[in-house]
Amino acid sequence: VSVDADLEGQMDDETGEGTLSFTLIQIHNGCVGESEDGTVFTLYGAPSVTAQLDMEVAEEMFAIDGAYDGAVDWTTGDDREGTCTIDVMFSMDMNGATQSGAASMQGSVCGIDFSKSVSFN
Repeated sequence: VSVDADLEGQMDDETGEGTLSFTLIQIHNGCVGESEDGTVFTLYGAPSVTAQLDMEVAEEMFAIDGAYDGAVDWTTGDDREGTCTIDVMFSMDMNGATQSGAASMQGSVCGIDFSKSVSFN
C-alpha cells in the first residue's frame, strides 16, 4: 500500500478552541489478505481509497465529521475478480455542558448499504 497524508490544524491557546483536518489516501498495489474461509484476495487501487476527518473543539462542544470513499479492485486465486466501491460518511457531536451527543454512520461498502445513528444523554 502506498500512502499519502495531510494534516492541518489550528488551536487558540487561550480558549482551547480549534480545528483539525486530516486526509489519508491509500493506493493498494497488490496487497494480499486471506479471509476466514481461506480465500486469498489480492487488492489493487481503483484508483485509491481516501479517508477524510475534520474535528472541531469550541467551548463545551466537540464535533467530528468524516468520510471514507474510493474503490479497490480485487482478484482471487480461483479467477474471481471485481471492484469494491466504498462510500461512507460519519459524524459525531458531543456537548460537555449537557453531557449529550449523537453519532451517525451511513453509506455503502462493496454494494452493501447501511445506516446507523445513536444519541446519548
